[in-house]
Amino acid sequence: EDYFGECSLIFKSPNLHHVIAEGDCVVWALDQETFKKVVTQNKELQLALDTLLEVSIFNGLDDAMFANVILDFQRTKYDAGEVIMLVGDEPDKFFVLESGTVDLSGNWYGKSETSERVDKSLNIPGQFFGDFELCMGQKIPRTYRAGPEGATLLTLGKTRFEELIDFIIEVSESNLKRQ
Repeated sequence: EDYFGECSLIFKSPNLHHVIAEGDCVVWALDQETFKKVVTQNKELQLALDTLLEVSIFNGLDDAMFANVILDFQRTKYDAGEVIMLVGDEPDKFFVLESGTVDLSGNWYGKSETSERVDKSLNIPGQFFGDFELCMGQKIPRTYRAGPEGATLLTLGKTRFEELIDFIIEVSESNLKRQ
């Protein structure tokens, strides 16, 4: 990796790893106070962090894994009414609502891909979708569109999401065996 110690800075915890240089190198250090200033000045990073902390499936992750997951998310902004996923699409991302609204329309495996009737809206930061379809290998059962004010979503690609789920299952099984 090109960096280390980010978990200690993000979660205000001691660094549990030792790093030994294998040769001559240049190392830049950032103290926690400076890091905090940079993060708070970067409101988008702080908003993403706050949003992802609300996602329940991440509760079992340790600080290091959570920090790595944060770095893999991409922010995507959708204009009002813009299609995010159409019924019948192959899932390729996991989505987390950061701001705005996402409207769901059509019955499960809907009768019409162009249905304008909104059956449900997601409007709470941290709400997520696409997880079930990715895990089960199923097509998207509804149409997802950005609501009237648009939507900003944090997305994680299919491969990374599957790795994350495998890790969460492994940790859960390990915890159950210890009980």
